[in-house]
Amino acid sequence: MEDFKKEIKGFKIFLIIFALIVLVFIQKGNQERFISLLDKISGKDMELVLFKEYPGDNLKYFKGSILKWEKNSLIFFNKDGKQKWVKDFSFMEPDFLLGQDYIYAMDKSTGDIYKINSQGDTILRLQLKTPIFNITESGSYLMAHIKGEGERLIIIDEGGKKVLDQPVPGNILTFGVNQDGSRYVYSTIKVEGGDIISQIFVLNKNGKVKYNMSFKDEIVFSTSFINDQVLLLTDNNLRLILNGNVKWSKEFPLIKDSYIGDNKIYVLYDNNLEIMDFGGKVEKKAALGLDYEKILPLEKSIALYGNKNLSILQNGKEIIKYIGAKEIVDLRAYNDFVALHYEDYIEVNKLQSK
Repeated sequence: MEDFKKEIKGFKIFLIIFALIVLVFIQKGNQERFISLLDKISGKDMELVLFKEYPGDNLKYFKGSILKWEKNSLIFFNKDGKQKWVKDFSFMEPDFLLGQDYIYAMDKSTGDIYKINSQGDTILRLQLKTPIFNITESGSYLMAHIKGEGERLIIIDEGGKKVLDQPVPGNILTFGVNQDGSRYVYSTIKVEGGDIISQIFVLNKNGKVKYNMSFKDEIVFSTSFINDQVLLLTDNNLRLILNGNVKWSKEFPLIKDSYIGDNKIYVLYDNNLEIMDFGGKVEKKAALGLDYEKILPLEKSIALYGNKNLSILQNGKEIIKYIGAKEIVDLRAYNDFVALHYEDYIEVNKLQSK
């Protein structure tokens, strides 16, 4: 009986303390202080600390190091700015692409492509023997957009084998491949009777068209796979498509960019960021105080950037707002480092707790 009375007394004390906390919390201004305290406890009070600046033009940040393309040479620098290796080429129309793990140096006039790792080793050489308009990396695949008398799409696996070489009617806008290489997608645009018509084509691994869809007065920005589904982003609409049927569709004003990651879809439009699940249900919406143009995934967060502005968000909440000295040309990240590319230098910052 005595133990029971002690339990009742302890429970009453708990209720009184809880009630006091609630009264304090609902006071004006205390909510923000309480949330700030939770952020500090959970380690979300972050800052960008300058790590190093690298002066010069034609610089790129890649996996913690600096690359420079100079005439026909690709130069790789260590973190301390000292030259580690250099590779010379004799390209007529040189260009290069930074992939997830590899660098692709190419001669766009001949289709000669070198796949290079961060140690300077050539992992693979491809000789497409045709001028290249553009290449992109999609998972473990390399995709080449060819322009000539007509347009073609060439898809190459990580071993260097052509898995698709397909003529494409119309002008290619976007292209991609799903994770296991069983489906490909590309989009085109044409003018028909004064109307702008965008189309998407989904193909199997043998190059046979499984289905295609047309959209009037819309321009395709991106086509991305979620398993066998296609997430289609146009200038004013986001759709999830499966086997030629629209599972859901959402209209947005002034769409700028989208990103798929952590089983979420991020859409940047106007001055807002919307986060939704794969069913199209909105989980979070953040109103942004500044203008941003691009989304970049970081290790544990999302970065938005455009003009001079940079914002870093965790779980839809802004943890860092940064205004650069000049217009940010590009942004790249590696582990907890964020590199801001300006016209004549790169500024590398470390993302860390205060």
